[in-house]
Amino acid sequence: MRYHFFGKVQIFLFVIISLRVNIAQTINLQAVPKEKTQIGISFDKPSYGSDVNTSTFTGIYQLFIDAPVSSKFNLIGNFPVINISTEYDLGFGSRKYKYEANGAGNIFIGLQTHRAAVENKRSIITFGIFLPTADEKVALSGAFINYYDMQKYLPNSLGLYFNYAYQKTNDDGIGYALEFGPNLVIPTEGEGATTEFFIHYGFDLGYQIDKLLMNVEILGTLFMSTEVDKFEDRFNHSLSFGAHWKGTTFTPKIFYRVYLRKEMRDMIDGVLGLGITASID
Repeated sequence: MRYHFFGKVQIFLFVIISLRVNIAQTINLQAVPKEKTQIGISFDKPSYGSDVNTSTFTGIYQLFIDAPVSSKFNLIGNFPVINISTEYDLGFGSRKYKYEANGAGNIFIGLQTHRAAVENKRSIITFGIFLPTADEKVALSGAFINYYDMQKYLPNSLGLYFNYAYQKTNDDGIGYALEFGPNLVIPTEGEGATTEFFIHYGFDLGYQIDKLLMNVEILGTLFMSTEVDKFEDRFNHSLSFGAHWKGTTFTPKIFYRVYLRKEMRDMIDGVLGLGITASID
């Protein structure tokens, strides 16, 4: 690569412009650590415009694990795989362009504090690294399907990640969570590649009836080191609506995510997410 992929994502976006008493487990925010090991799988399927045909299995697949290693910390890991099979209508009669590719994203390994909730509230700190395992062929697709977690898909990069989350529930079933933290992307190869710095942040509001939890979530990214023409170009936000069934062992979830930025909505209509987490004794 002549320059770091982070720059490619930004350039691509700007060119288009110019043209979890239970604390709620959230849609996209940090999973809530438990004294039991949790294993989860998920699938994020994108929906594009009417001129793009997408296969049923196009999207991001993720395997997640959260395991206690001491009374204070949990070891967490995430392994994403991206599968893309799309066909674009070029608008010239029957001419179409088909793109098929699949590959891994950046594997994440980290630690998460495990503190008991006090008066239905607690703080959670997560930190770790993204290993440079992402495949260039699917990186751009992965980043735009899940822009908030773009560090999972940037190839030829080592990512440093930190997150602080605060979560609270009330006796009436209403709960909320917020999080924020810095992200550092360090290039591992590429002439002229530079380290990039950005900040992620999010807010989740949920309501639980018995075992059913419904929530809405807004997630954002603030790019600190990227050069932009306008200050508002440093931000990108998404809005998600979802539901979880909080079983004793299994927690299935479903959500739908849309981007609030027009330039992003012009590229991707939305993302349907499915997942399930299992707690293991």
